[in-house]
Amino acid sequence: IVLFDADRDSPEIYPLDLWVEDESREIQDYFQKGFYELEGDDIRLRGPDAHEELRWTARGPSGRRVTKQFTFFSDRYDVDVRIETDELENGYTLYGGTNFSILDWNPMTFVAFVGPTTLIQDEVIKDKPDKMPAEVVHSGLPTWTALQETYFVSALVPLDGEGAAVARKLGEQEVTVGIRHLSTDREQANSFRLYAGPKEYDRLRAYKLHLEEMIDFGWFIYGSWALVRMIAQPLFSVLRFFHDLTGNYGIAIILLTILIKLVFSPLTHKSYVSMKGMQEIQPEIKALQKKYKDDKPKLQQELMAVYKQHKVNPLGGCLPIFLQIPFFIALFNILYTTIELRHAPFMFWIHDLSDKDPYFVLPIIMGISMLVMQKLQPTALDPRQAKIMMFLPIIFTYFFLFFPSGLVLYWIMNNILSTLQQYLTRQYLLRKEQAQAQT
Repeated sequence: IVLFDADRDSPEIYPLDLWVEDESREIQDYFQKGFYELEGDDIRLRGPDAHEELRWTARGPSGRRVTKQFTFFSDRYDVDVRIETDELENGYTLYGGTNFSILDWNPMTFVAFVGPTTLIQDEVIKDKPDKMPAEVVHSGLPTWTALQETYFVSALVPLDGEGAAVARKLGEQEVTVGIRHLSTDREQANSFRLYAGPKEYDRLRAYKLHLEEMIDFGWFIYGSWALVRMIAQPLFSVLRFFHDLTGNYGIAIILLTILIKLVFSPLTHKSYVSMKGMQEIQPEIKALQKKYKDDKPKLQQELMAVYKQHKVNPLGGCLPIFLQIPFFIALFNILYTTIELRHAPFMFWIHDLSDKDPYFVLPIIMGISMLVMQKLQPTALDPRQAKIMMFLPIIFTYFFLFFPSGLVLYWIMNNILSTLQQYLTRQYLLRKEQAQAQT
C-alpha cells in the first residue's frame, strides 16, 4: 500500500493521519503535518511469512506525545496499527486517508456503491458522498469503517472495543473515514487493523469481521435488494465451483446458465403450453370482445369462463420471465462487483468478461438468437402488435452493446436453450399430450 506519495497532489488527509481533538490549531497542525522521528532503520520484508515493525514518535509542547507503530506483513494486505498518546486529554481521530482505495468514481453506480461504509451492530451503513454533510459520526461501537469502490477497499478495524466511526466529506468526490477516540486518560494506547486491498470474497470472509458485506450482491439502482442478494451469493458459489472445474469463467457461465435453465424448465414448459393455448382460443376471444364491446363486466366474466374451460392462464406466459429477473440482476451484480471476474478471459477476442465486447459480436449474436426465439414462440398478439414486438431484439441488442460480455454470453445461452426447449415442446411434448388426450 502507499501511505505517502510525494508526487501526487497533496490531499487534505493522508492514510493513517492522526488528528487531535479540541486542541489549538498549532497543536493540531503539529501532529497532523509535523515530522515524526523514526525509531530504527528501514525494513525489508523477505520471505512468505515475514513481518516487520516501524515506530514513529512526535513530541509536541507541554509533554504531548504521539507514537505510531505499524506492523507490515509480506503476504497480507493488512497493517496492524498501534497508537500511543500522552497528554492528549481530548482524544484523537485516526483517519484512513482521503479517497484511500477509491480508484474509480464513475463505475456502474446502480450496481456498485462508492464511498464511506460502516458496520455497526450487524447493520451496514452507507454514506452517499453526494448527500452526506461535512461530517457524520455514527454512534455505537463500529466493527469497521471503510472507503470502498467496485473492486477495492480500505477498512479500519478497532481491535480494542473502543471508538466511534467518522465519515467526512472534504470536497467534491473527496471523502475519508476514521475511528474517533475521546478519552481523558493521561496515557492511552489503542490498536487497529488497516485492510487495504481487493474485495476478494474468501479473503474478506476469513477475517470473520463481516468485511465480505462490502461486496453487496444485492445492490441495484435504488438500494440493496435482499431477494437479489439471497440469489446472488449461492450463484457466485456455483459459478466459482464450475470455474474450479474448467479454469474458465466463460465456460462456467455457460454451465451455470444450463443449470438455471434446467431448474426453470418445468415453468418454461407450462409457459409455452399456456401461450399456445392462448393462441388457439384467439378467435373465440375476439368474438367475445366484439359481442360484449359495450359491456366490460360481462366481457371479463365470459373471458374467465373461456380460460377456465380451456384450462388456460393468460398470465402463464409471463411468469417464468418475472421469476428469472432476480437471477438476471444477480448475475449482473456478480459480473460487476466481484474482483474474481475482473479481467477474466473467455476465448478469442473476449479478454474481460466484466467489460463489454470490444467488437460487439456477442450482442449481435444475442439479437439474432432473440429474433429466432420470437419466431418460434406462439403469440396471441394481433399482426400489428406482433410487428411492434419484432423491434424488441433491436432494442435489446442496443442496450446489450455496453453490458458485460459475460452477461451477454449468459443471455445468448439462455436464448439458445429456450429456443431448443420450444422446439422440443412443439415437436414432441405437445404432440404426445394431444395424442394422449385423443385416446
